[in-house]
Amino acid sequence: MKKKLVAGLLAMAMVTSMFTGCGKAKDDADSTEKSESSADEKSSKDSSSKLDNSKGRVVGPDSKWDGVFTDSNGKRFWAGMTINEIIEQGCAVSPNYFSDDHDVIMNAATEMSVAPLTDSENAGSGYDCLRVWDVDGDSFSTNHFDQKVWFYNPYPYAVPFSECKVSGIIAGLGDIEGADEWDTNGDDSLQFEELEAVFDIAPITNEYDTHLYPFEDFVVDFMADEGHIMRSPIQSDCRDVLVGHDDELSEYKRNFTREYKTENLDTSLDSYTFKMAIGEYTIDLSYFDTIEEMTRTYLEESDYTSKFFVKGINADGEYVQVTLEQGDDELYCYDMETYAKKNTLDSEAAGGETIYYRTSPYNSVSKFANGTILLDVSVDGAPDAAHTLSIKHQIESIISGDGLDATATPEEDVEAETETEAETEAE
Repeated sequence: MKKKLVAGLLAMAMVTSMFTGCGKAKDDADSTEKSESSADEKSSKDSSSKLDNSKGRVVGPDSKWDGVFTDSNGKRFWAGMTINEIIEQGCAVSPNYFSDDHDVIMNAATEMSVAPLTDSENAGSGYDCLRVWDVDGDSFSTNHFDQKVWFYNPYPYAVPFSECKVSGIIAGLGDIEGADEWDTNGDDSLQFEELEAVFDIAPITNEYDTHLYPFEDFVVDFMADEGHIMRSPIQSDCRDVLVGHDDELSEYKRNFTREYKTENLDTSLDSYTFKMAIGEYTIDLSYFDTIEEMTRTYLEESDYTSKFFVKGINADGEYVQVTLEQGDDELYCYDMETYAKKNTLDSEAAGGETIYYRTSPYNSVSKFANGTILLDVSVDGAPDAAHTLSIKHQIESIISGDGLDATATPEEDVEAETETEAETEAE
C-alpha cells in the first residue's frame, strides 16, 4: 500500500515529530504486567524524590489516565487498538483517499488486505490517516477523530484491514475524560507539576520542554508553551514505529528489522504455491512449454510473498510474462476505470470488455482476488487487445486459491469472454 503519512502529518499537525506505530489493546494481562513492573521499580525509588526518574519504568496502574482518548459520544481511541475495535463501537473506517462508496468502505474491513511494513518503509512514514464515521443505519456522520488517527499492519504478512492497528493519534486535553480535574490550582492552565502528578512519574523531557510519558506499548507526547502544558496537540504513538525524539526515546523504540528479499525459483516446477494478500495461491505452470525466468519477492520471517513473476513460452510459441503483486488501497477501493485514470493507464475496448494497459495493448493490468492483488500479463509481439485479453483469461484460469473472488471464478470469466466473442462474431 502506498505510504502517504508524511505529507498528511505535516499538513495537519505542524508538530515537531511524525508518528506511526503499533501497540496492543489493553487487557487484564497487560494490567497485571504493569502492576508487577510498577511495584518492582517503585521499590528502587530514590527516597529523596517524590517521582520515579528512571527511564525504564512505564506509567503504572496508579496513573490517573490510561492513555485512552474519548469522543463526545463515549467512543474510545488509543494507540494500538485494532481497526475492528473502532468498528465495534458503531463506526465505519477506511484509509484516507479511499472511495466514498459506503458498501466498499464496509466490505473493506474483511476483504481488503494490507501488506506488512518493513524497516526501511517505516522511516518517517506509514499508512494513511484514517477516515472515521459514526454510523446510524444508512447515515454516515464524521467522527471527531476523523483524519486524526493513523494505522499500520504490525505483522510480517498481509492481514485484513480490520486487523491492522492504530499507530498514532493527534488529540487534545478535551479528548481526555477527567482532564479538567488535573488543574488542581484552578488557574485554567496545566503546569508541569500537575501533569507529573497525574502519572506519578517524572517525564522524559528535552530542551523544547516536550514531556514524554511511556506506556506499555506507546508513548504520549505533551508539548509545552511558556511554562505550561499545551491543550493540543497531544500525540500518542506506538513504540513499534516511533519516529522522532531519537535521543530521548532510544530505549523505547521497537522498530522493525525486516526487509524483502528476491529469490530465483526452480523453472522446472509443474506448479508453485505462495502466500499473497490474505490468501494462498497456486499457479499451474504446465501452461508454459518452457520457463525462462521465475522469481518472487518475499519476507524471510513469514515466507510472505509480495510479488511473483514468471516469464516463459506457451504452447503457441508466444512469450508471456505474468506478475502478481500485493495491491494497494486504490486497487481495492476503486473500479478498474477509476484506478486506471488515477494511475495513468490507457484503455481500449475489446469485444464486450475493456483492456487496461501501461504502454500498449499487449500488456493487460487488472484486479485479482477481490481487488487485493494486481495481475499484469504481457504478451510479446504487441498482439491486438482481444488476443491479450484472451491470454489474460487463460492465466486467470490457471491460478487457484482460497482468496479468490467467490462471485466469479476465473473459469467463469473465460466462459463469459468466449460467449461475448461468439456473440460479437454472430452480429
